[in-house]
Amino acid sequence: MAEKKLSRNTVMRVAETALNPKNRLHVISRDGKWVIKKEGGKRVLGIYPTIDEAIEIAKASVKSGKTDDAIVHDLMGQPAQKIV
Repeated sequence: MAEKKLSRNTVMRVAETALNPKNRLHVISRDGKWVIKKEGGKRVLGIYPTIDEAIEIAKASVKSGKTDDAIVHDLMGQPAQKIV
């Protein structure tokens, strides 16, 4: 069987995906509550009254394989914790 050559665009797309997974969640503080958003997404997936509740939901999503990982941001918006 002949070996198939991949285009440069295909190789670059795969490399970009590996460096910046789109299947990542972010736990972010907003208006005194905690929200979960998908990376690159515009809509909020869930709103929770406490950071602990939001983290538990994010952990469950990672554990079930629905998402690759999750980044928890502090009150200032800086990444503080990674859930894998």
